[in-house]
This record gives sequence, C-alpha cells and structure tokens, in this order.
Amino acid sequence: MSKRKTAKKACFVALLSKTALLTMITPAFAAVTINGNTSLSGLEVNSNTTLNVNGPNAKINGNITLTKKINLVTDQAAKASAFSGAKVTLAPTDSQDGDFDLGGIQLDTVILGNDNIVTVSGLNPLTSIKYVPGVSIEDIVFVDENGDAFVPEDLEPVDSDSDSDSDSDSDSDSDSDSDSD
Repeated sequence: MSKRKTAKKACFVALLSKTALLTMITPAFAAVTINGNTSLSGLEVNSNTTLNVNGPNAKINGNITLTKKINLVTDQAAKASAFSGAKVTLAPTDSQDGDFDLGGIQLDTVILGNDNIVTVSGLNPLTSIKYVPGVSIEDIVFVDENGDAFVPEDLEPVDSDSDSDSDSDSDSDSDSDSDSD
C-alpha cells in the first residue's frame, strides 16, 4: 500500500511541476485599453496584445511598431478617427507573428518593415501602404476590410529623406550612392 501512495504522490508532483513550468514559459500577453479623452503618442507592441480603443476622443498618433500579433478591438467612432494620424510599421520577429488584422481602422500609413509579414488584413482603402526597400511585397497577401484579397496599386518604398518619421537618422552614408541630384 505504501508503494501505491508513493506512486500517486510522484504522479501528483510531476503534474504540478509540469503545470508550473508551462505557466513560466507561456508567451507574455498584454491588454491595453484606451477610452474617452485619452491620447497615446507612439506605441511599440513586443508581445501578443489586445488593444481596446473606444470613443471618438481616444487618439493614438505618431509611430506604432508591431512586432507581434495584435487583437484590435474598436467601436465605430474609434475605428474612424482614433488612428487617423498614426503611422503603423509591421515588423514581426518571425513569420509565425506575420498575420496582422488591422480591423478596418482609418490609418495614415502602413509600412511593411520586413519579410516576415504573411498577411495584412482589414485594410482601409484610404490607407497609404509603403515598404522598406528589400521587402518581398509580392509574397504578402493583402485583404480589405470586407475580407476580399487585393493587390495594392499605390505601393511605394519608404522615402528616408522626406516621408519617414522614424527614429533613424542614418542617411549620412546613403546619399553618396543616390542617382538623383
């Protein structure tokens, strides 16, 4: 009988150990809620995140960088105006995080930041789409807010001299190879 109790105890300890270990290695998850008269300038998402934005006065502007998947939850008022001055850069760390659903929000610009992007869905037709030179845009699937796949007609590379508001000012060496005067 004592061998049986010992075996039960060992199984119980093993189960608890496995459960405890799984909670320590589970990816981090964050939830951010922006309501009412709240304004957020600049945002970097480095873990799977739910972003709740509600109300006509909730504003997110500046540069937003997404390196992990985001679950975007907005009401109609926020969808139309909360992100209207924002520039979103999609730069997933790997292709597992390369599917982005922008939920039909009105954005100023979406920048395709690397080759790990697989799908960009929920694109509003008024959103300007740009890409970092070297990104294989032909491999990315674009889906509008109605769920229809499309090929963007006005894709253009990011202009590091005038259009990019990124934090990088490293164009001192790149001007020497420029073909334009």
